[in-house]
Amino acid sequence: MAIAFPEAEIDFPANLLKSLDDLPDQKDRHVVAAAIHARAHVIVTSNVKHFPSILLEGHDLLVQSPDEFLVHQFHLNSARMLDVLDTQAGAIGQTRSEIMERLSVVLPKFSRVASSE
Repeated sequence: MAIAFPEAEIDFPANLLKSLDDLPDQKDRHVVAAAIHARAHVIVTSNVKHFPSILLEGHDLLVQSPDEFLVHQFHLNSARMLDVLDTQAGAIGQTRSEIMERLSVVLPKFSRVASSE
């Protein structure tokens, strides 16, 4: 990731990592530490069980699945989301409806909401 997406990297204090021992999977502590240090609002993951809301609330963090996150983003700015879908579909020689059909497998709620527009 450091090569492909270097701006996504963030350094955080080691003591912050140590303070997150209550997480179900210790390998996920760096994700929460980075989110706290970057003042993020949401952790987007398909593994929401590893990020209990009760532990994140104290840090003003939410956890959302990719499907939930995209539905929320759609409600914030549906026109922009549809433009992005059209641009991405066009870039691979497909239509929005073709993309939505493929996305419906992994993002059923988002696909339903975005397809209704």
